[in-house]
Amino acid sequence: MLESSDLTAMRAAQAALLPDTCTISRRTATADGLGGETWAWAPEGSAVACRLSSHGAPQEYLQAAATKGRTVWMVTLPYGTDVAREDRLTTSGRVLEIIGFASGGAWETAVRAVCVGVS
Repeated sequence: MLESSDLTAMRAAQAALLPDTCTISRRTATADGLGGETWAWAPEGSAVACRLSSHGAPQEYLQAAATKGRTVWMVTLPYGTDVAREDRLTTSGRVLEIIGFASGGAWETAVRAVCVGVS
């Protein structure tokens, strides 16, 4: 059984090995002055460490994206990163839409977001 200190060390080690950075953006509404609103993507803070890879996505995401002719990207973020399915990630010149997560559970050491490029 893993001790809490072991898991903390594993999370820190994984976070230290993330070579890239990304910006997390959330869709926000702004009043348009005419009684309606406009939507825009706004950064949620400073850049966070990440790793971008075209490998490691679960098969169900690969199959779903293939039917639409889209490439799947896996973005690994540090454990505890505040990121949601509705967010977008910008890294390595790519704007990515999150389609799901391939992480979770009590022994999670990182957040793994499954993404596709924004069309």
